[in-house]
Amino acid sequence: MTFIRKCILTLAVAAVLSVLTIWLDGQLLEYRARRELQVLQTVRVGTTTLAEIEELARRNSGRVRQPCSPALCNVDSPLIVNTLMWKAHLAQPTRFGGGVVIENGVVDQMEVTLDVSRTGPIGLADVWVFPVGEERRILPGDPPFKVMIGRARCRGNNQDGERDVIVHMTPAATPEQQKAAFDFNLSCLSRLGGCRCGAEILPEVLRFEKTP
Repeated sequence: MTFIRKCILTLAVAAVLSVLTIWLDGQLLEYRARRELQVLQTVRVGTTTLAEIEELARRNSGRVRQPCSPALCNVDSPLIVNTLMWKAHLAQPTRFGGGVVIENGVVDQMEVTLDVSRTGPIGLADVWVFPVGEERRILPGDPPFKVMIGRARCRGNNQDGERDVIVHMTPAATPEQQKAAFDFNLSCLSRLGGCRCGAEILPEVLRFEKTP
């Protein structure tokens, strides 16, 4: 085998290994995000206690921000990022994560986000769960499930769509609404080219959008 052939073979093997590594990393990220989402869905706003959240954080590598007390505490789930994909210029930087705020010993609000960005936001899907009460984003008399679509548009992989999709809901939202709100397109973390629009990231909630 000539020197040139050996070089070509070495480069080919390296290329195959690189592609395989990136693919396996993407599959692992998607698996981790799915497990993390399942954990976040066990949290009940207004019911789950600080002690229960601390235990979830301990078991799932979450981060309890300090200072933390029953009066006020912030706890973040691990941030999952498609680092290999975007460093290889195969997708935009994409992040998945969530967090809760504890007030008076119980979970007062929860956020789950999957966003795409580089120097600025490209696409965003953001889900907030609040209790009903004064000075909340969902006030008494408001519907328990609201979908807000940002005016900005973006060019997705298959079609243009809404850049930002934001959901505000309370535990009173229907099972169908809650299922749609947490139906994140987690393949955005592993797919070649990734995702670009909030409408791609959280498509199922769009059917609940109220149009004037």
